[in-house]
Amino acid sequence: MSSPRKPIWILAALVAVSLGAVFTAAGAMETSQAAARCEIITKKSGGLISIQAQAHADKAVSGSYEFSVTGSGTNLNQGGDFDGAAGETISLGSAMLTAGQSLDVELSVHASGSISKCSERLG
Repeated sequence: MSSPRKPIWILAALVAVSLGAVFTAAGAMETSQAAARCEIITKKSGGLISIQAQAHADKAVSGSYEFSVTGSGTNLNQGGDFDGAAGETISLGSAMLTAGQSLDVELSVHASGSISKCSERLG
């Protein structure tokens, strides 16, 4: 008696899911091993919201960043180069806007061959 055979499309689907899991794990690993981890800090005060872009250096780093805040009537873009010592928190960019509006905040930090990305939706 021969063993039942699975249709080829089921095997192909299993291979695709397995490969997707491998690539997802590799992407997560890249961010967790980034030389400088990003952070977006928001604080409300009165009718304003302060947005601060920061990088936390695990080792001495040199790199660049892109920081953007977009929303209804808002389109801010900042970026540039930075250097940081091991253990340092580096202030990269900031914005102060009217609170209560819907905003998308994105920060990308490129340092020592790795990338750390953060994003936050406000409002």
